[in-house]
Amino acid sequence: MFSGKTEELIRVLRRSQIAGKRILVIKPDIDTRSSAEIISRHQPDLNKREFTKANSFDAIPVASASHLLSIMQTISPTVIGIDEAQFFGVWLPGFLDELLTKHANADLTIVAAGLDRDAWRRPFGIMPQLLTMADEVQKETAICFVCKSPAQYTQKLGGTGAQVEVGDVEIYEARCRNCYTDPDLDQKRIF
Repeated sequence: MFSGKTEELIRVLRRSQIAGKRILVIKPDIDTRSSAEIISRHQPDLNKREFTKANSFDAIPVASASHLLSIMQTISPTVIGIDEAQFFGVWLPGFLDELLTKHANADLTIVAAGLDRDAWRRPFGIMPQLLTMADEVQKETAICFVCKSPAQYTQKLGGTGAQVEVGDVEIYEARCRNCYTDPDLDQKRIF
């Protein structure tokens, strides 16, 4: 978390918008951290332990393949932006694979942003499948909230022991390898 994934997604979408592309931006319907119809970059103020919305893009919350298909039939996008991809259901990789197969010669670009690992450093949701489907992968790192080194991990500070728990700085921090510790929650690591 806090590595600039959504910020990079917004940058790519803005460039596509300038190029005159038809853009569809989706996010999982469980992501309620900001307005339901927006994705936004969060700018940290670590001294105050809060985030301010510094940049945003209109987005549609999506819960199912049929919902996404109906939206696509209305918009006919040439660019699809997906934020918080790790929170989508197992239907999304198959849907995207079929979409890309049907539109192999069409001008269709899909850009997804999401966490590849959870707070226990395990593969997160559908991200392993999406990563194997990708033509390109760009991995972002955050800055460790403790020592200010490059951070590769998400540290869970509280909340529940659930893998999927939407939140911000109230329960998560970016941590480097040296500052990361396994969350002291009821979740058992599976390896």
